[in-house]
Amino acid sequence: MLNNFFLFLRALVSYILFAFLMLFFGIPLLFLLVATPEKYRQKNRLIYFLLAILFRGFIYASLISFKIIMPDGSLPFPAIYVANHQSAGDVAILGYLQRLHPHFWFYWDHFSYVPFLSWYFTRLGLGIRQYDARHDARMLLKAISLMKEQHCNAIIFPEGGRFNDGKIHLFQCGFVMLARKAGVPVIPVCIKGMGAAYPPQTFFFYSHKVTAIVGLPLIIKDEETDQDFCNRVVAWFDNCDVV
Repeated sequence: MLNNFFLFLRALVSYILFAFLMLFFGIPLLFLLVATPEKYRQKNRLIYFLLAILFRGFIYASLISFKIIMPDGSLPFPAIYVANHQSAGDVAILGYLQRLHPHFWFYWDHFSYVPFLSWYFTRLGLGIRQYDARHDARMLLKAISLMKEQHCNAIIFPEGGRFNDGKIHLFQCGFVMLARKAGVPVIPVCIKGMGAAYPPQTFFFYSHKVTAIVGLPLIIKDEETDQDFCNRVVAWFDNCDVV
């Protein structure tokens, strides 16, 4: 009983801090996203400055202990960041890794119709439907243009959902076509522990250490098929022994 009280108190503090973050940074970001024409959005450094504050703020406001393990040297830019997905908290970690770099997300298109959140999703990402091949092809072409012309990073969770069983699930390999067409590397990010620290569909945050392992860039070879490269990316995650 006492443990539940402290969990509730901890979560309450976190959500109050989240509310302040949204009030002082999230709302101004929204006005900026709405006011900036689409063709200039990726060039507006203030947008990504506010996003960097929000992602960093959400991580620290959650009171979750986390560690990021990075490879030596700077990472290439632009690149496609590919990560496993256990919890909504993964979004903050992937956003944190972008720092001030322009970037966009791939997300399920039904979020384009969620009140309030849709204003962010539709301006910061590209909605994927899967059941509409023509729509998804347009999104892929737009992603290629953003990466080649606007020099943006792309972020995707290729499992296509959140899985909190400590396993890597089947990857959707659309990111491979993007890597090939845009001529950019894939940077794998293995997130451990977030599913235990902030499980899906829960109010509480738990005292569980979270680690994000950022891998070396993986470059698709000319002789590699899309499936072979996808398997190579999945093999990297399997070697991380996700929990």
